Amino acid sequence: VMMAMVMIGGVSGVSWGQTTYTWNQTGSAQWTLSTNWTPNRTTPAADDILVFNNGATTTANSIPIQTIGKLLVSGNTNVTLQAASGNVLAIAGGTGTDLDVAAGSALNISGTANLSISLATGATGSILGNMTFTGSGAAGANTLIAADASGIVFGSPAVFTAGTGFTGNAFGSGGTNNTVIFGPGTTYISAAGGNPFGSSQPNSKVQFQAGSLFKMAQNTSPSMSGRVYANFEVDFPGFSQS
Repeated sequence: VMMAMVMIGGVSGVSWGQTTYTWNQTGSAQWTLSTNWTPNRTTPAADDILVFNNGATTTANSIPIQTIGKLLVSGNTNVTLQAASGNVLAIAGGTGTDLDVAAGSALNISGTANLSISLATGATGSILGNMTFTGSGAAGANTLIAADASGIVFGSPAVFTAGTGFTGNAFGSGGTNNTVIFGPGTTYISAAGGNPFGSSQPNSKVQFQAGSLFKMAQNTSPSMSGRVYANFEVDFPGFSQS
């Protein structure tokens, strides 16, 4: 009998690849509790792939400062993220789309603490579902940030809503221009907070392509000078333009 032996040196340095964890909760539950993920997420890593696909309306709360590889929402799942304090959920990226919200699903941010979802250089986002940012108390300055131009693309029929209690600029300010793209058939609803452009004109964090819609749903003057919108709609009773 002949036997072959393969020797592997430096075992401690071997990388066994990314691990995919799927959220198994409905209702509200802690992001940091290992058993709320399948398999149990006992050792969070910076390349973890986190999946919400159970079709539930659910809240993942107590989100710490953390780096992950990917965040994927699908299967008509409506997930809301709530931070433990003013924290950043960084997405380092990998092969393929790194922040992916499928049509029919939603990824929201709410709560009493601010949360930023931040995509690193090389990471990409595709939003075909909905996103809503809200806040309460002193919180509300939630952000969705990409390091690269066109890093995050909203595609039809995506709707982003700056909702009740939201403050500030949803896509950050300064730095790289046009990091967030609203394509044809998408909508930005401004019900609260500042303008979507973030930076001083002519710079802008967002680009509204032909066929997209900006809906003004709060009684404040929109940013106009040096700004480019596609379709523009006013949807607020008693709206006044100063």
